[in-house]
Amino acid sequence: MKGLIFVLVFSSVGANPLCPCPLNYEPVCGVDGKTYNNECHQQCVGVAKKSDGKCPPVCACQLIDEPVCGVDGKTYSNQCELDCVGVTKRSDGKCPPVCACQLIDEPVCGVDGKSYSNQCELDCVGVTKRSDGECPVCACQLIDEPVCGVDGKTYSNQCELDCFGVTKRSDGECPVCACQLIDEPVCGVDGKSYSNQCELDCVGVTKRSDGECPVCACQLIDEPVCGVDGKTYSNQCELDCVQVTKKSDGKCPCACPRNYEPVCGEDGVTYSNECELNCGQVTKKSDGKCPCACPRNYEPVCGEDGVTYSNECELNCGQVTKKSDGKCPCACPRNYEPVCGEDGVTYSNECELNCGQVTKKSDGKCPCACPRNYEPVCGEDGVTYSNECELNCGQVTKKSDGKCPCACPRNYEPVCGEDGVTYSNECELNCGQVTKKSDGKCPCACPRNYEPVCGEDGVTYSNECELNCGQVTKKSEGKCPCACPRNYEPVCGEDGVTYSNECELNCGEVLLRHSGKCEKICSCTKIYDPVCGADGITYSNLCLLNCQDVNWAYNGECFDPCAICPNIYKPVCGSSLLTYPNECFMACKKVKKLFDGSCPKLTPHGNDGIHNNQGNRNNFNTDNSIGNYVGGRGQRGFPI
Repeated sequence: MKGLIFVLVFSSVGANPLCPCPLNYEPVCGVDGKTYNNECHQQCVGVAKKSDGKCPPVCACQLIDEPVCGVDGKTYSNQCELDCVGVTKRSDGKCPPVCACQLIDEPVCGVDGKSYSNQCELDCVGVTKRSDGECPVCACQLIDEPVCGVDGKTYSNQCELDCFGVTKRSDGECPVCACQLIDEPVCGVDGKSYSNQCELDCVGVTKRSDGECPVCACQLIDEPVCGVDGKTYSNQCELDCVQVTKKSDGKCPCACPRNYEPVCGEDGVTYSNECELNCGQVTKKSDGKCPCACPRNYEPVCGEDGVTYSNECELNCGQVTKKSDGKCPCACPRNYEPVCGEDGVTYSNECELNCGQVTKKSDGKCPCACPRNYEPVCGEDGVTYSNECELNCGQVTKKSDGKCPCACPRNYEPVCGEDGVTYSNECELNCGQVTKKSDGKCPCACPRNYEPVCGEDGVTYSNECELNCGQVTKKSEGKCPCACPRNYEPVCGEDGVTYSNECELNCGEVLLRHSGKCEKICSCTKIYDPVCGADGITYSNLCLLNCQDVNWAYNGECFDPCAICPNIYKPVCGSSLLTYPNECFMACKKVKKLFDGSCPKLTPHGNDGIHNNQGNRNNFNTDNSIGNYVGGRGQRGFPI
């Protein structure tokens, strides 16, 4: 056995004992950037090992200003500088100021669709949390523009819908459909099983058969393929389902007459006649067309059969090729005697109804559920409609945005229409073909928030809702210019807002409640959803923050950014001429570094200036041992 030769190495740390280390050369690199002969030498000086082998040589980087932020919270001039110190990159660009977060891997998803490493990272950029865990690959912003999918589910916006690969049925939320928990399964033409008929109807899908769908259920996509067995299959899925090889795309050759005597197959498809049905090797379900669940929107298309269909779905449902967009040519008189069709569409007269091959439901317009918002549009018929929904409801083409030209006097004698809109006078009401409900303005439910806007009529409105309520176009944000004296004699308006004087009150067309300031009424819930104010105080929720007229800083409780600073004593002198325990504490106080080490002690000398210990005026004492320290961590061993 070979003997080991030991050498006594004196530690640079006074508290360490002498270390006997072997002379073998197995270099290791310490976290201080120095290479040690072996691990014994490295441990002897109390330095942690960074890696085996020698430390890499000092990096020489070009002076390129392309800042990157490291996971240590420090900003490096460029990627080379970062790599040089062996730090992983957190992000491009400078690190956010004073917001250094620990590297805790507890991902959260923000409402901006981005994933953050932890709650601190999220709060640091002032983003609200959507959910715990990483955002899905397809993350959408929280925009509330609901759309209804063909699966009967409501999605927050188009992005959410696309994210799940679902086709849009209509704008707006899906109708609420509450079904009992009855277990009577049915199979839909979409290849999915539903608990009962109600569930099926709820999503607007046609029933294929009673009972659950077979394991191999395909959607009713009409992309026929011909199998080597001479049979035509509706699509590739149907073919694969019976394990037949495809012979060619399209239907198998089949000689059938052109007569149109529609029959409905068990597959939910309408065939032109029984020959076509048999040709596709499908069992007949019933005579006539198959029922077809289509949306009620009216976007007419003309089929090759000369029939006008309400929309493309109705056209496809009848297995007809589209000839053109819009109605098929039909010679009808221009008289307006509206009738309502069984398809829920209002036709100008019975000729138009018959032209579209639709059964009459009732005389007069069809009822139409439209929102009450007033965004007027002018129809090609010269009539002003409250909004585009009302226009479409009457099957009228839009001519332009805004009201139709109408020669009315400018007098302001408001009347309220049956449509809930306030008109300037009866002429304007009649111009819009609206029945009068009452004299005076219509009641308008608006929030009490005060975000003033100036209308084209020169009147200041409390918020945009009040402006729209009066059917006025917005001229600019903020109050309208109003020449009032600058004297401060506060008065409280009926809107709960305090005005500088009565002129300002009148300028905003607000009634006087009483002299003096309004008492602030703040009604907030007791929900604990903490937010941090710009004043550094944590408020239970955003309402309480706003109540105190404090600006929002970030979501979550306020925290002391210095609390995450390490308990390391590497003093630095800040521009405040105070000594900080380390650079983290200095950065927390938003102070710039002058130099490493403690600041010199300033000593007063009489009343004529500052002297050092030798009496030289305006010089600093270089005895660092008596400097001033800050940091608020004295209880942890830092000098204060």
